[in-house]
Amino acid sequence: MSRKQRSRRVARLGRELSALARLLEKYGVTRWSSWADHCVSLLQSGDPRAPGRVRSAFGGMGSLNDVVISPHHGHLLTDSEAAAANRRLARLTSSVYEDAVWLLQDEDSGQ
Repeated sequence: MSRKQRSRRVARLGRELSALARLLEKYGVTRWSSWADHCVSLLQSGDPRAPGRVRSAFGGMGSLNDVVISPHHGHLLTDSEAAAANRRLARLTSSVYEDAVWLLQDEDSGQ
């Protein structure tokens, strides 16, 4: 892929991670909101390890995939808000994962 495509994908990943951080922060999921903010900083500084760091948060026990926003987990929302918050969480995490994997594959292909 071209440098321009890669640059657009990096920018999108940064925006998605920022949105994810704000969503998680809003509901008191501070561990993962701090992680997302850190990944944004890595991307903005051009750190080549950033996509791998993002990818490593998915899979396994205690991973980002395990996060469920719920008042029953002590998060700062009502039961009626939880479904919408979790739909947004699912969309953002899916998009973040896809972009990180794309960037890693692009990197592996020598681009």
